[in-house]
Order: sequence, then structure tokens, then C-alpha cells
Amino acid sequence: MKAIQTGQDHVFSEPERVVIQYARELTQTADAADTRDALLEHYGDEQIVELTLVAAMATCSTKPLGVRRACT
Repeated sequence: MKAIQTGQDHVFSEPERVVIQYARELTQTADAADTRDALLEHYGDEQIVELTLVAAMATCSTKPLGVRRACT
């Protein structure tokens, strides 16, 4: 976890780094256009949908109550 928080992504494989970047983009901007192509190199459509769902659920569960309404 500390490696992710401090940006020490080099300890992860390339597919794992792409997922980490995808999750960061989704949680920060709700748009992951920058990593979408790289994600498709390693994962299928069904896997990407699952990754997106998990990232969205985690984002909504950590937002303050006033912001959470946008996630429901």
C-alpha cells in the first residue's frame, strides 16, 4: 500500500501499474482516457468493466456525505 501511496509503482508489473494509473485517473477526474489504450493491451472488456466498478464503488464509499449523493 505504501508503494502505491508514495508513487513507487516500479515494484508492480506493467499490467498492475496500468490498473493503478487507471484507478487514479478515475478517482481524480472520472475520466481515464489517458490509460484506456494501455488497459486494453492487458485486459479484456469484461475485466475493465469490473475494474471500473470497483474503482467507482471505492470512490463513492470514501467521499464525504455531501458529495456521495452524486455517486448514487
